[in-house]
Amino acid sequence: MDIDQQIIDAMLEEVGNDSVPLSELVARLYLRQDLVTVLDGVSPDELASAIRDDVEATSQFWFTDDEVVVAIETMLDGIRLSHWVTSVELKNQVLTVYPDLAILDCDMIDSISLHGGGELEFVASSDIELDDGEEVEPTFFYRGREGWLDGIDEPSLVILSRRDGVAFIQPGEIVGDGADEAQAIRQVFDEGCSAPEDALDVVGVLLEVLARNPSLFRSPVPPITDLCEIAGLVVDGALLYLAAEDLADDESTMESVGRQFGFGPCCDTAFTEVLSYVLSTVRQDAQDVDEEEVGKRVIRNLAHENVAPALANSILEDCDERNELLDAVLARLNSAGLASAQTHYLAALNLERACQPVEAERELTIATTLDPQFRPALEELAWYVSDAGDLRRADGLYARAGVEVDDLRRSYLQDLLVRPFQGVGRNDPCPCGSGRKYKVCCFKDGSLAIERRIGLLYQKLLTFALRPQNRHLFYSVFEAAHGYDDADLGERTLPLLLDIVCSTPEMLEKFIRARGVLLPADELELVGRWIGVGPSLWQVTEVDPGSSLTMLDTIGGDSRLVTERSMSQEVGEGDYIYCHVVPAGSSFQIVGMPLLVTTSHRESLVAALAAGEEPRELASWVGSVFRPIQMRTTDDEEIVICRSELTPRTTTWEEIEGVLDHMFRRDAEGKWTATGYNDLIGSVARGWLERDDDTLVVTTTSVEREEDLLGMLMDAFDDLEIIGSTQTEFAEAQKLAERGRPTPAASPNVDPDQRGSSIEAQAALAQFMREREDAWLDESIPALHGLTPRQAANDPSRREELVALLNEFDRYPKPAAGGASFDVSRLRDLLGIENDG
Repeated sequence: MDIDQQIIDAMLEEVGNDSVPLSELVARLYLRQDLVTVLDGVSPDELASAIRDDVEATSQFWFTDDEVVVAIETMLDGIRLSHWVTSVELKNQVLTVYPDLAILDCDMIDSISLHGGGELEFVASSDIELDDGEEVEPTFFYRGREGWLDGIDEPSLVILSRRDGVAFIQPGEIVGDGADEAQAIRQVFDEGCSAPEDALDVVGVLLEVLARNPSLFRSPVPPITDLCEIAGLVVDGALLYLAAEDLADDESTMESVGRQFGFGPCCDTAFTEVLSYVLSTVRQDAQDVDEEEVGKRVIRNLAHENVAPALANSILEDCDERNELLDAVLARLNSAGLASAQTHYLAALNLERACQPVEAERELTIATTLDPQFRPALEELAWYVSDAGDLRRADGLYARAGVEVDDLRRSYLQDLLVRPFQGVGRNDPCPCGSGRKYKVCCFKDGSLAIERRIGLLYQKLLTFALRPQNRHLFYSVFEAAHGYDDADLGERTLPLLLDIVCSTPEMLEKFIRARGVLLPADELELVGRWIGVGPSLWQVTEVDPGSSLTMLDTIGGDSRLVTERSMSQEVGEGDYIYCHVVPAGSSFQIVGMPLLVTTSHRESLVAALAAGEEPRELASWVGSVFRPIQMRTTDDEEIVICRSELTPRTTTWEEIEGVLDHMFRRDAEGKWTATGYNDLIGSVARGWLERDDDTLVVTTTSVEREEDLLGMLMDAFDDLEIIGSTQTEFAEAQKLAERGRPTPAASPNVDPDQRGSSIEAQAALAQFMREREDAWLDESIPALHGLTPRQAANDPSRREELVALLNEFDRYPKPAAGGASFDVSRLRDLLGIENDG
C-alpha cells in the first residue's frame, strides 16, 4: 500500500511528543475513525511494512534500531549544539554543514528558516574565497541572509539551536562536559558497526542518540567533533568512524587479519602502523609530521611479506572499481619521493579493479624488478603472463614465488609444457581433435592448438571469477544451493556452482573486458563464442571409448560430437549428463565438472534449465542433488531409534503378557508388534516389545511413536516404572548396526550392552526400510511423471522408465553391512519386474 498524507498526519498526532513502538502505533491507527476507510482491507503487517518503507523516507520520523517511532520535529525542538566558528567561515559568512547544521536541517524538505528572516543556502567549498596560503578541506557550507553572523567578530564559540522549526545562531558558552553525550554516541556507533573499519552516517548516529535519550544536547556541551574525539571516534564530513588508535588496538580485527595472512608479532606491529598511516591520510591530519621520515617507516613496514597483501585486502575488499583511498595513500608516499616493490604491487591491484591490466602488469614488472623475491608480486605477475599465453615464463615466475609443482596454477602449465602424444607419427592426425596433422598442430614447439588450451582458458576464467571483486556474483548462487551452514556440502557442490556463475553472460563479458587485452587472439575470439552457452542436460547417443561422445542437448535439440577421453570410458549410450559443452576450436569439449543425472533428478533439472539465464534456479537444483535425503517415517516423523526399559512393581508377568497379547500381535519368538494404520499403505508397524528377564523393552522408530506406545502401556498398567531410556538418531543408529554386526573378528570385542543396542538398531532399521519400501510403491514419483511405481508397472508407456529407475537404484553405493537401503530385488518382485540391469 501507499502511505498518504492523511496517514502521516494521523501518525504525527499519535506519536506527538512521545516515542511509540511501531507495533503499538499500527494498533492505534486502526482505532482511528478517520482511517477506517483508508485502512479497509489492509493487514497490520502490510501497514507496518509500508510505514517502514515509505514514512521513514519522508524524514519526518525516526525509527530506532528496535523499531520505536519518534517525530524528528519533536526530537530537535529545543536542541542546543555548540560550534567553533573559524576565520574562513567568518570571512565568507558561512558555517560548515557537517555535523552540526546538518542535524538541525535533517527533516526539512526545503532549507531551514533562520530566526530573523531568510533561509540557509547550501554552498560548496569552491564557492567561497580563500586568501593565499589558506586551505580548506573539500566540504559544504550553509550561507544565510546578509549579516546573519553579525555579533560574531572573531573565531569563537556559537550555539546552534532550533525551536518550532526555526534555526537560531548566537554567541554562547559551554555549560556541561558532554560525558553522557560522548558515551551515548560511542554506544550507538559500536552497536551499528559490523566491523571496526566501518563508517556510519553521523546524522543517523546522533538522531538515534536523541531518540533513545531526549534529555541529551538540551544545554551547550562541547562541539560534536570534540565529543566524538572523546569517544574515540573521528568525524569526516558526513561520516563517523573509529580513530586510528582505536582501530589499531582492536584485538579481534588484528587477530583475524593475522590468522588470514600468517602474521608473526613483527607483522602485527608493522600492519598496525601502516593502518594508522592510512587512517591519518583519510583524516588529512598529517600536516605537522615529517612526511619523508614517516613514509620511510611505512615503506619498511610494507616490506614484511604479507603486510602489503593484508593492506590491499583491508582497503579494496570486494570493491569493483579503483579505490580512491589507496590512490591517496600511494600518492602521499610518492610525493615524499618514496616507492618500493610493495607500493607498485598495491598500485597494480588498484589498476586491476579499474580494468587496466596492461598498466597493472607494468607495475608488477617494476615491483619484481625492485625486489626479485617479493612473492605476492611474483604470483600476480605469473597470472598476467599466463593469461597472455607465455606459459613457460609464467611457470618460472610461480617457481620463483615458491609455488609447488602440484599446485593447480602450476600443474595446468606443467601439463601443457610437456610435448604431448608421444609415439604419434608426424603425419598422423593430431590426437587433440583439431583435424590437422600432428606436425602442424600440437607437435610444433612453442605453440599449442586451441583445442589443447580449452582447459587452460577455462582455468583463466575461473581464476578471474574467484577474484575478490567478483564475489558478489556468487552470493545468491551459493545461498540458493545450500545456504552457508554446510561446509561439506559446499565443498562438493563448489565446482558445479562456480561453473554456473562462469557461464553467465555477465561474468564472461566482465572477463573479456578485464582480461581480454591480455589473451591470445584465438582465445579471445573463442571465449566470446561461449557467451550464451551454458550447462545443459545432454543424452549420450554414441560412445567412442577413450576418444569422444556424441551427445544430444535435450533442451536445445542440438547434437554435438564432443572430444572427451576419460568420461567416454565411464558412460554408456542412453545415459543423461548435466555438463557444460563449449565450442573448442574445430570441435566441442566439456568444461567444468560433468554430473551423471539419475531419473529421479531429470525432470527437476529440465524445469531449472527452462528458467533460462536465472542461475539461482540451477543452483537450487545442484543443492537438491547433493543434499542428504531426509529419512522420515510414513507418518512424516523424524527417524529416531527409541529404546525404553520398564519394570512392574507388583503386576505379575503372567498378567502383563495376557494384556499385551490382547493389545498387540505376538510372533513365534515371543515379541509383540504394535501396529497402526496409514492412509497410504495401510497397516504399519509402530513399535516392538519384548521381555528381557524382568524388564519390558520397547523399541520404536520415532519419538512420537514411543510417546504413544508408552502412553498406552501406562494406561494399561498403573505400576510400570521406566528404568532406562535412549534415543539414537538415524545416522548414529546405522553406525551402531555396523559395529554390532556379527563378524568372527569383531564379535568378542563388542561390549555386551552395545551389542544389544546394535541388534535392536538393526532390527528397527530393517523394519523401517521395509515400511519405506512399501510406502514408495504407492507414492507419486516425479521421475515417473507423477505416477506411482505400481501405476507405472501397469502402464506400458511408463514401464520402461520404471525399469530404468530401478536399475539406477542398483548403481547407488551399497551401505556397510548393517546399514539401511532399499532392497531393489524385493521391489522388483512386488512390482512383477525382472532385473534388466
